[in-house]
Amino acid sequence: MKKGKQPHPLQKHVDPNPRVIIASVVGVLLVALVILLLPKLYSLFTSKQNQVIVGKTYHVSPFPTAGPTVTPIPPKTFTSTNLGISFQYPSDIGSKIFEEGNKIHIDATREHPDDGFSIEVFQKTASEPLTDAIKRQFIQGYPTDTCEAKMVDSSFDPGTRKAPQHPTYQYAIISLTQAAQDKYTTLDERGKVCPYLYTFLGNGTEYFLADTAHPTKYLFLNIGQSGLPLVGLDYDWQGTISFLDTPQQ
Repeated sequence: MKKGKQPHPLQKHVDPNPRVIIASVVGVLLVALVILLLPKLYSLFTSKQNQVIVGKTYHVSPFPTAGPTVTPIPPKTFTSTNLGISFQYPSDIGSKIFEEGNKIHIDATREHPDDGFSIEVFQKTASEPLTDAIKRQFIQGYPTDTCEAKMVDSSFDPGTRKAPQHPTYQYAIISLTQAAQDKYTTLDERGKVCPYLYTFLGNGTEYFLADTAHPTKYLFLNIGQSGLPLVGLDYDWQGTISFLDTPQQ
């Protein structure tokens, strides 16, 4: 009898198992299903992730737009031909600036004129030194050993330190003498031994200003404790004061 080719001695004949076949088929189907659903699952995941980022952190606009540009309003100029001075002031104070007698009120109302800043204009002779004019008009009647008029530097006013300097301008204050400061320690006491409204007591900025190019007048500036800066400048309104020629000069 002719024999066919015999199997290799190491090979064994295995009968197919139905359970193995079913498990293989199910595995193949699951792999195919995962491959088909993978793109959709990835898209869904990234979409949810983006929603969390936008909702809890920030949203980046693809076309950022700038907000409305606010143009600063430049200061206005107040000129008094009667008093012979001019200066700039913030535009936003509107009509809260007015002249009354020898005094100009800034950022105040007529009902409450002392709530703002002010400039007073006083007259003197052309040859009279500034401190002598102050003594004559303000310190007469006060004890000479408690009250004095003295010159100060242009840097006395913090609001004008960065302003253009005028070589003809002079600055002076009324203050207590050192002996009076040692004797009177409270503002109430100090305000009684010198003219209170015109004396520098350290609780505000007040001083006299003169211009040797216009020697027949001088100013008293009541600045107080707050400033009034001008848009676009590094100094306050009083740094723009100019003396003007008047018919008397």
